[in-house]
This record gives sequence, structure tokens and C-alpha cells, in this order.
Amino acid sequence: MYGIPQDVKMSVLVGKEVAQLCIGLYQVQVNFDDETSISIEGRFNHLTNVAMEFQSNQLASTAKTMVSLLGTKIVAVEREDADTMLFSFSNGESLRLFDSNQDCESFQITGRDIEIIV
Repeated sequence: MYGIPQDVKMSVLVGKEVAQLCIGLYQVQVNFDDETSISIEGRFNHLTNVAMEFQSNQLASTAKTMVSLLGTKIVAVEREDADTMLFSFSNGESLRLFDSNQDCESFQITGRDIEIIV
């Protein structure tokens, strides 16, 4: 909806451990070991050994593969372009978030040192 800002400091996310996954009909929340969380309402890819893409209308049934991220840490965060963010985790998997909806928010990243609404 808003695009990903160029000047946001992603380094504050590196080292954060996935402590909890919350899966709802229209939202997936990734909660970390501090007050940081990622809320996903739009399109995303969870890349494991086989790339899989999940759409927001399939969140509740397909986000279950993200359980493999529990206990892993973010090792890198990259703003690929104005509409895409890539998170790499310590188990070799990654999560790519897209600004996929022009009318509604696609994802939010919130915490003590960061707030991004896309």
C-alpha cells in the first residue's frame, strides 16, 4: 500500500529469534523474543527446500509450514525493491514479504526500535 521506505534501518532486526507464530484467517503474526513482531496480511513466500508461495486467502491453511522458523534467528534483512523485503533465517530458510495490495496494508513490522507499515 505505502511501499517500503528506503531509509529504514533493518539492522535492528538481525539476531532476533522467532518465539511464536500466530495464524489467523486473514493474518499471520511472527513474534520475536522481544517486543518485535511482523504481521502479514498480504502475499508472501516462505522459502524452504522447495519454494512455496502463499496468498492471503490461504493464510490459515498454508502458513503452517512456517513452524520450521520457530527458534531460528534473523541473519539478514534486505529491501529488494520498493515492494519487497527478504528476511533470511539461521536455518537457511527465508521469508519474502510483498506490498501486494494497493488498498490495504500488506504487512507491518513493529518493535521498540522499528515501525514499518506497508
